[in-house]
Amino acid sequence: MRAVSWAMRGGGFASPHVIVNHSTDGLWIDDIEDYVNGFVRAHRLPQDAVVMVTTVPQGFRGTAERSAGGIAVRVHATVGLGNALAAGDPVTPPRVGTINTIVLIDAALGDAACLESVAIATEAKAGFLASRGVRSVVSGRIATGTGTDCTAVVALGNPVDGRAGGEGEFLSYAGKHTLLGMLVADAVAGAVDGAMADSLARRAAVRGKDIMRTHSF
Repeated sequence: MRAVSWAMRGGGFASPHVIVNHSTDGLWIDDIEDYVNGFVRAHRLPQDAVVMVTTVPQGFRGTAERSAGGIAVRVHATVGLGNALAAGDPVTPPRVGTINTIVLIDAALGDAACLESVAIATEAKAGFLASRGVRSVVSGRIATGTGTDCTAVVALGNPVDGRAGGEGEFLSYAGKHTLLGMLVADAVAGAVDGAMADSLARRAAVRGKDIMRTHSF
C-alpha cells in the first residue's frame, strides 16, 4: 500500500506496513516526538509506521464507508474539539483536542490523486465543522479544524512505478469533479459526524458525573 500523511510520525509519502491512531486516554504529552518514538519501540512496530496520537479514547470513533463505480472508501476518525481553531488564528500554545482521520481507498493512486484526496478530506472536515457551528477556542471564528489535526490517505492498490498496471484500479485525480473526490468527502463527513457525536456524548456523561458528585451527600 502507499500513503500520504500529515501525522505525528511518518509524514509525507510512504509505503508503511502499519498506521496507528494511538490514544493516550486523556494524558497530556509534553515531548510528543520522544513519546511516539518510545511507543514504536515498545510495541515493536516497523520503523516506517505512521503514528497519530490523540487524547480521545478509541472507543469514541466514527467510521464511514462509501462505494460506487468500483471504488470503495473507508474512513476512521476520532474527534476532540478542545483545540478547535480557524486557519489564520493567532499563534497560541497547543492544548488537548485533535481530529485524526485515516482514509482508506481501495485503488492505486497517482501522486496528484493522493494529494488531492488529502485536500478533499481536509475541506470536507472543515465544511462539516462549519455546518455544526464549531468555533475556534481562540478567536471565536468558525473552526476549520484543530491545531494538531493528523490526516492519512492510504491507497490500498499497488501501482507499478506510479503508473497503471499494478493491483487494483489506478486513479490519477481526486478533485471535486471526480467520483473518488465525492466518495472521500462524503465518507470523511460521515466519520467525523459519528466521532463528534460520540465525543459530545462522552463530555455530557462526564459533566453528568461531576454534577452527581457535587450534589451527593
